[in-house]
Amino acid sequence: MTDGVPDVRALRKMSVLKSRLLTFKGWPLIMLSAKQLAEHGFYYTGVSDIVTCFYCSLSLGHWKINDDPLIQHEKFSPHCAYLELIKMKSIKPPNTNNTDETIEDEVLRQACELFSKSTVQKVAVANFRSTGQHFKSLEDVCEAVFKFDAKPAKSVTLESGNRVEGNEEGDICKICMDKQTNVVFEPCHHLISCHICAAKISDCPLCRIPLTQKIKVFKG
Repeated sequence: MTDGVPDVRALRKMSVLKSRLLTFKGWPLIMLSAKQLAEHGFYYTGVSDIVTCFYCSLSLGHWKINDDPLIQHEKFSPHCAYLELIKMKSIKPPNTNNTDETIEDEVLRQACELFSKSTVQKVAVANFRSTGQHFKSLEDVCEAVFKFDAKPAKSVTLESGNRVEGNEEGDICKICMDKQTNVVFEPCHHLISCHICAAKISDCPLCRIPLTQKIKVFKG
């Protein structure tokens, strides 16, 4: 991830819980569970204590001993669909019917909370045609969707003329998950917010340092 812009290849891979867990080799904070972070969508970037959500691309660091990953995720990215799914699953009674088709029905219903229904249907059909198997986990569906729905790279240009390379996935504001990113934070140079959300915060959600300036960018 560079300046708040996610790598599409990382998104595909990190949609799988096991892949996220494997990134925590060398995780420096014993008091903060790597398993808990991974279950809440985060993978370890390998830099300091910075973790990134595979779905909304929110990155957080400078963790404190009493920080709760769920609370911090919700604070800085309240509209992350994967976060909403986690919260929904935590209050939903377990499914007692374990047939493959029933499991897939539930998994696909959850996937439709994250992706468009048409995309989920297409990957489900393609998966069954190619493997003869039903999806058994949300992570498997996410991985299939990211492979199906990869988008080309694009860039933005700062008022100063500097260009920041990224891709379509990185154009969405990591705070409201609705509008396009068009503000670069100083002094950290992170591009993760639209101008409306940027006006409401004084610290960078990614590195949590106080902001000295908010610079609008132009799409290139």
